[in-house]
Amino acid sequence: MSTAPAPAPHVSWIKKFGQDIVKGFEALASPKGQAVVAAGEAIAETVFPASAPIVALVNIWMQRAAVVEGKAQAAIDLGVTATGPQKAAAAIAAVTPDVEAILQQYKLLPMTPAQMSAINDAVLVIANALTPAPAPAAPPAA
Repeated sequence: MSTAPAPAPHVSWIKKFGQDIVKGFEALASPKGQAVVAAGEAIAETVFPASAPIVALVNIWMQRAAVVEGKAQAAIDLGVTATGPQKAAAAIAAVTPDVEAILQQYKLLPMTPAQMSAINDAVLVIANALTPAPAPAAPPAA
């Protein structure tokens, strides 16, 4: 009688991305990754032109959050654990100059710290909801 394998624990997209940041950037930077991202953004911006600043903000925020998560994962390897609030503060600090530039580009008003925090939380909800497909199971040993 064989035992069914235990399901793998849920690993969020951002955690997985942070654990393997180089592969993540390689995939996004690949021609296929860029084509998929660009197509989705083009559709969104064509259907709803006012979404352009939203797309720009989410893109940059996801990039900065992934970098912060990657640094947090590296710190864990050194025995230092960053808390959620510490990582959130680091992500907001990292993205603030980019956000200010995007807001100016689209002639939007500056954001308050509470708004920045709310957007950071929302972007992380999106990132954490994106679960990578499980790796294919290795064939049984003969």
